[in-house]
Amino acid sequence: MSVTTDVEIQSSDNVLFKMNKKELEMFSGAFPSADSPVESGTPVELPEDSETLGILFKFMRCETHPTLDDVPFDAMLRFAEAAEKYHVYSAIPIYKLNFRQ
Repeated sequence: MSVTTDVEIQSSDNVLFKMNKKELEMFSGAFPSADSPVESGTPVELPEDSETLGILFKFMRCETHPTLDDVPFDAMLRFAEAAEKYHVYSAIPIYKLNFRQ
C-alpha cells in the first residue's frame, strides 16, 4: 500500500522524513490535524535526532509495528521520551516491555 507523503519533518541532525499528515494526526495526540496548513516546501523542524524519529515514525504508519529488541538502551530512552512527548500511545507498551527485560 502506497501512502501519499504531504509533509516533511527534519530531525536535529538534518535528516528529512517524508510523512503523511493524516497518519501523523491518527497516530499522535500532539501533531496538528491533517487539515492544518503547512507551508509547502518548508520542513517541520523537530529537536529529536534521526535515530529517535526513525523509530518513532515506525509507530505512526498503517503497518505492523516493529519489535525494538535490537535498539540500544540510550536510543530506547530517547525514543520513550519522544513517544510520551508526541503522545504516540501505540509505542508506549512496546518501550515499557523492553525496559522490563
